Amino acid sequence: MRFTGRIDGADRVAAELSRLGEVGAKAVADEVRRTAHLIERDAKREAPVGVSGDLRRRINTEFSDGGLVAEVHAGLPGGVGYAAAVELGTKPHFPPVAPLALWAKRVLGDERLGFVIARAIAERGTRAQPFLVPAYWTHIRDFAARLRSAMDRVIGRR
Repeated sequence: MRFTGRIDGADRVAAELSRLGEVGAKAVADEVRRTAHLIERDAKREAPVGVSGDLRRRINTEFSDGGLVAEVHAGLPGGVGYAAAVELGTKPHFPPVAPLALWAKRVLGDERLGFVIARAIAERGTRAQPFLVPAYWTHIRDFAARLRSAMDRVIGRR
């Protein structure tokens, strides 16, 4: 699952960056990196852990454009294919039994319960277990203020 957060006013920040040069770009990249790592940390903390722990382990962050852009991934690429289903929940559907049988064996002690769980999901779906979106909103609220503070420090140095 790829979650993209947009920050209004990015065009004004870009214009300011061009005036401040490399020092300004580094200050912004530092705040982008800090915020992305906070989002990643909290998403990992809140992600439910199943049998494999893959969901939590594969939450990662990629940076581009000299650190000015960050993407926190919980799904493919680099993550797991079921991250969106965990984050958002699902409508009723019949899931593959094998992973549920493995979970049932390890957690409940009886792999035959995997089919019972699959049937329950087919009837009711799965509930949402948000972990990435709440982490995003927790940290993005303060991002603009920290970014402005960083820009003010750069301007003050000039």
